[in-house]
Amino acid sequence: MKKLTLGLSLIIIIVIISIWYQNRSDLDNNFVSDDLLTSDEEVLLPQLQLVIDDHITTLSSDSENPTPINLTPDSLMQFNFTTQPNNIVETIYSNDNILLTDKIVETPLALPQQEGIYKIELTCTWEDYSSTYSFFVFLDLPITYKINQHSAYPGDSFAILISNVNEEENFHVTAPFYNEALDFYPYEDGFLCIIPIYAWSTPGKYQIQASNSEPALTNTFDVEILPKAFDVQYLQVTESTAAINTTDNSANDQVYFDAARSNPIQEKLWEGAFIQPTDGKVTTDYCATRYTNDNPTPSRHLAIDIANTNGTPIMASNHGKVVLAKELIITGNTIVIDHGLGIFTSSFHLSEIDVKEGDFVTKGDVIGKMGSTGYSTGPHLHFAIWKNGTFLNPWTFIEKDPVEFK
Repeated sequence: MKKLTLGLSLIIIIVIISIWYQNRSDLDNNFVSDDLLTSDEEVLLPQLQLVIDDHITTLSSDSENPTPINLTPDSLMQFNFTTQPNNIVETIYSNDNILLTDKIVETPLALPQQEGIYKIELTCTWEDYSSTYSFFVFLDLPITYKINQHSAYPGDSFAILISNVNEEENFHVTAPFYNEALDFYPYEDGFLCIIPIYAWSTPGKYQIQASNSEPALTNTFDVEILPKAFDVQYLQVTESTAAINTTDNSANDQVYFDAARSNPIQEKLWEGAFIQPTDGKVTTDYCATRYTNDNPTPSRHLAIDIANTNGTPIMASNHGKVVLAKELIITGNTIVIDHGLGIFTSSFHLSEIDVKEGDFVTKGDVIGKMGSTGYSTGPHLHFAIWKNGTFLNPWTFIEKDPVEFK
């Protein structure tokens, strides 16, 4: 009987010890040790209740909520703890880059300022321990439109910057004074649209309309094309020179220009204002009305002519890629540079070409020498700037960056 009693007692003791160890193991799974603890004591870390507008999320210590919480510009990000920390530091990340680190004194938390997905960490410290709580947010801002100027002259341009565009959002820009399709290039955190103004545009007030589908919204920019007087020029050329300027020769040259601008670089290569590409006297200005010999029908000179001695250095007006470097019939030795975003410069009648197609050049690099090749009456540079085949006034590019937004 004693042996039976002793055996039962041993079994009971073993069961009690087993239950104690099991409970101990469960407790270990629910308690976290921290480097700041001063003893072997273990503590249950508080939970964080995150409140964003009507959305409530509960986070545990050192856990990460991978599903982004949607935010709007008017969202409030607040939080509660089961035990309030003594100190809280908020850190906002964008693609692993720290955008903000700030000690939180009171709610609401700081919000990102630009559209995108962000990771937010709250590093919390109590008296004897600390922990980090992480979550992701997606800030969805409405599409915004910005214009670089509200008045311009024929031969200038307007630029529209579209920001906060999501993949599912569509936008559209129209300008009644421009008849071609508008191109949109990735720029900064959005898209850029450059709207040329034809040299022969009628001065007056117009409206540029920018609209998007989600939500349905139309922004109207009131703009004005200002009147401008252009020079009148009478030019005499020899019969042999005049014979070069034929429709067939022009069409032949145009094939090369079309190929050069067929695949425009999608990013902005130029920096700041353009520079005058050579020294000399301006003999024909942009948009001058030119009468040649006895022809009663004038033409528009959609470039600037700068005359100097043969061999005068010609420079790249800004950074870009050489997309045409070739002798053509009417334009002679010709260089075309792609500066990105649909902007090209061309240099005609050179005596020498010092670059080759595919070269990247920087502002001020010498690309050739002044000459009188092709349809030309003497050494000069015929310098043009164009956007998608529309020739623009080079002086406006030399005065300031055409996509400068104030």
